[in-house]
Amino acid sequence: MKKVSVIVPVYNMEKYLDKCLQSLVDQTLKDIEIIVINDGSTDNTQKIIDRYYKKYPDLIVPFKNKNQGISKTRNFGIAKSRGEFISFIDSDDYVQKNFLEELYDRAIKDNLDIVVCDYYNFFESKNLLEVKKIVDFENTAVKDNLELLFKINSSPWNKLYKRNLITRSNYRFPENIKYEDLGYIPILLLEAKKVGKVNKPLNYYLIRGNSETTTIDKRVFDIFKILNILYDFFKKENIINSSEVEYLFIEKLTIYNLQQKLNKDIEVKKQFTEESFKYLNNFFPEWKNNKYFKKQSIFRYFIKKSKMLTNIYISIGGNHENNR
Repeated sequence: MKKVSVIVPVYNMEKYLDKCLQSLVDQTLKDIEIIVINDGSTDNTQKIIDRYYKKYPDLIVPFKNKNQGISKTRNFGIAKSRGEFISFIDSDDYVQKNFLEELYDRAIKDNLDIVVCDYYNFFESKNLLEVKKIVDFENTAVKDNLELLFKINSSPWNKLYKRNLITRSNYRFPENIKYEDLGYIPILLLEAKKVGKVNKPLNYYLIRGNSETTTIDKRVFDIFKILNILYDFFKKENIINSSEVEYLFIEKLTIYNLQQKLNKDIEVKKQFTEESFKYLNNFFPEWKNNKYFKKQSIFRYFIKKSKMLTNIYISIGGNHENNR
């Protein structure tokens, strides 16, 4: 068994893939496998994968599939992995040389199911690096510290996961739907017996002008399907009535509400805010009094809790919120 399986889904990333793969083959942790899955690319992605496989046959494990989307591709990678631990890296991101070693050593030392680290946002258009600090915390079970459900980011790529945590779970990345990370990572965090953190930024998250996180369109309605997955899971775990779970839903929906200012379709943005407030009112009738929600600035609190003010905000503009 390998120490770590790194799963890299790739779709038309010839511009960025070289830097990503080079950062992985240069890892200081040995005895790893890098599962690179070409998800039906139509550019020169496959040539780059072939070049790395030829040069690093003991590291690169290549697959070529028809286009299925990132969730199916990650789930395919999980099924093909052989590592004691699993890491997910996006093909336009890259990591520091000690990324896997730092997380793996910490996981072994403290017997952790998940290890989290800080990371950098890299804004391509500005050539700017920004440190993103995850809250520091001692080794813990998230079910005993529910604030971590919203204080740890729901992205998969700044974490290392014990294989048997993933394999014993009945859940995988939701397929054929946007916001798939949010429908999976909080579940893994809650199912983990022990989660820890390396207090260093060790990987680089690329923010492109047309990236998934900055593109706002009608697929934003997928967030309700994802939240329904979480709602059912949290209800099964008997924590759906906690202030922390309630705030996770509030945070996601109110941020996506404000992001609608970037949506060029006026009807879609209005419909989304309408459904968003309806969702919160139906499932969490007292959401406006949530203790975590009320801790933010008065300005943000009053805009986010009011459908009228939210609609004014997204109509006239303003700096949008970052959903990470």
